Amino acid sequence: MFRTFSVILSSLVLLASGCRVPRIGKAAPFSVRNQHPVELTVLQQVARSPIAYTEGPSILAIDTDWTSHWVQPRAGADDLRLDGETARAELRAGWGLGKSWDLEVELPLMYASGGTLDGFIDAFHQFFGLPQNGRNRHPRDDFDIQAIRNQPGLGMQTVYELQDDELGVGDIPIHLGWFPIQDSSGFSMGFRASTELPTGDQSKGFGNGEMDWALGVSTQWDGSWLSLFGWGSYTWSGTPDRAKQAGFSYANRSLVGLGTELFLFDGLSGLVQVEYQDSVLRHLDDPNAHGNQLPIYFGFRWRMGEGKAIDLGLGEDLLPNVSPDVVFHLALRFDL
Repeated sequence: MFRTFSVILSSLVLLASGCRVPRIGKAAPFSVRNQHPVELTVLQQVARSPIAYTEGPSILAIDTDWTSHWVQPRAGADDLRLDGETARAELRAGWGLGKSWDLEVELPLMYASGGTLDGFIDAFHQFFGLPQNGRNRHPRDDFDIQAIRNQPGLGMQTVYELQDDELGVGDIPIHLGWFPIQDSSGFSMGFRASTELPTGDQSKGFGNGEMDWALGVSTQWDGSWLSLFGWGSYTWSGTPDRAKQAGFSYANRSLVGLGTELFLFDGLSGLVQVEYQDSVLRHLDDPNAHGNQLPIYFGFRWRMGEGKAIDLGLGEDLLPNVSPDVVFHLALRFDL
């Protein structure tokens, strides 16, 4: 698996170094986040450039992700079941508040179902030599997404459950950014403080019913034909009522990420980024919930003239027995 993605990254670097095209527009990482259904109910600071938005209404973006979830059931006192698909769209708006401050607000919508991707993903994994983890021996396009805790004296109790065939609004993140270093010899650095309003219906699996909080840092270095990004954050996670009733609390989350944008041709660039994070369900006694997560995203950005760009990407899990399995990412951005 690592060999496949190292070939992709090496190919992009060789293309970029051979083309040496001038950069068009501002560099930025993909605006993607972990699509694990439980992780989606907890605030995450999505990767971004540490360049403050211009004063006033500045950007409007739509990020969409179509995701297949699967983990092979494994023995444990508790039980994490992930089999299904989610489609998530997020409207994101940004305002500049001066030379080095800005504000971002996100409005997410999500739909869950058994989906139609299982056959395609089986073939995709087989073609690239990626592990199937038993999904090719499981009935296709089923739906079962829930976390269950075996509480002594009370038996099996549901900690989390995502409802099938439901469309709902998620929790709404709000980010305040301060970017004191902007393009100093190509280097930029900024900080963000975030909260998340509990607007998602926790009974249907779209939110956690509490205010989450996060602090984070972002860095960027811009060269002539590539940009490098690094970011990290820490989130204080809220716990939904259903989990509390089962005697369970979501864990706080740490996250670090690295990425690059390589300018290939006129208006076209390639992006690769990876994030490493711990799981908010890591205290659940199930091997599929214990592990940290290492998703990778790669794809392309096409700048369609001044202030408009489209992103097309693919996400994969680099560690076994974690979800999401495959993510298809499409994003549109407009500078106002």
